[in-house]
Amino acid sequence: MRNLYPARPEFYFTARMESKMKRMGRKNPLKVGGITLIMTIILSCIVSQANAQIKIKNLFRPNVNAERNKTYWLTKKQGPWLITCASFTGRDATRQANDLVYELRKKYKLNAFVYKKQFDFRGKMKGLGFSATETIRQADGKVAPKPVKMKALRGDHFEQVTVVVGDFPSINDRKTQNTLEKIKYLQPRTLEVSATMKTNQIYGKMREDLRRRAKDKKLRGMGPMRQAMVIPNPLLPPEYFQRQSIDSTIVKLNEGLEYGLLKNKKPYTVRVATFRGHSDFGSAQKIDQQRKQTSNNKKVSKLAIAAAKAHRLTQELRKRNVEAYEFHDRHESYVCVGGYDWVKKRRRDGKDELNPEIARIIRSYEATKQDFGSLRGAIQPKSLPSVRHLGILFDVQPRPVVVPRK
Repeated sequence: MRNLYPARPEFYFTARMESKMKRMGRKNPLKVGGITLIMTIILSCIVSQANAQIKIKNLFRPNVNAERNKTYWLTKKQGPWLITCASFTGRDATRQANDLVYELRKKYKLNAFVYKKQFDFRGKMKGLGFSATETIRQADGKVAPKPVKMKALRGDHFEQVTVVVGDFPSINDRKTQNTLEKIKYLQPRTLEVSATMKTNQIYGKMREDLRRRAKDKKLRGMGPMRQAMVIPNPLLPPEYFQRQSIDSTIVKLNEGLEYGLLKNKKPYTVRVATFRGHSDFGSAQKIDQQRKQTSNNKKVSKLAIAAAKAHRLTQELRKRNVEAYEFHDRHESYVCVGGYDWVKKRRRDGKDELNPEIARIIRSYEATKQDFGSLRGAIQPKSLPSVRHLGILFDVQPRPVVVPRK
């Protein structure tokens, strides 16, 4: 069989065409400069393919902004989970923290941020034990040993600057654990300790000495951030990490609801009514009547009755322009009112302040105390006139809860 693909590409440039070009005083374009046109095309294809691969790599490379004189402050958006890298104290703490953030961003492409926290131990913080020489007089007039005042090792008050790496969804996420392991072995120039280079990193020199003296090869190979760990974002309230997580089965139970709680975009709401089957304050006759109305004389489970009550109450509240939501799970159904960004805030005097809107909702729906003949101070749950005959009542004590998420 005739070879259709000879080794020499010049084969395709026929002798007839070559002789014709000689008569015209032109050279064979396939042999110009010692490199054939085919080889040139092949080389150009290889180069273009390599450039395309480089572009693809750059496309998936994390785009991390890094500016020398910019401070990247930690916010609520970075995380809920962070990795602590290093902490600094002293006059040069902020500068060294910013230098480390810049190096982590520029060289290692990590989303690093700075977080400052003030520690003040000048208040009356009781320590462990009592004084052997000093006494105090108690409210009842008795004399007792004076409690020992707590003393801080770094002074009564100081500022700590911490460098963290953010944007992690959970502790057990693969990206979180891989990044944590990577950080433990990094050797940033900012944290180098030598006779000519000083560091404000907490226990930085001590850790470096321990690393050099360690017999464990793995420990000697780790860097100055080997104590890195995963922590919750300190700017988020504790309630955020108690958020109820629901599975696909519960999601299906709440699909198609016009005012389902899963549509509430805020992190917190107020739970005003809970239904776990038969109402504690409804008579058996009323429940029987509701069962007949709901199921058309067919037997219905307690959970279905609870769901029907929650749905009916939500509809009635919406008719009154109340932002109500309903939610159903495997054990109960409940109704919530409103959506809020926060529940409590710490005031300057150290006391917690409840969100005024949440406090108003609680007062509006909480039970009242009434006298019934000889029975004084009886608890009377509130209800809406349109559904009281069905035994649909509000909770005795409404409470703020976290909005469940998928």
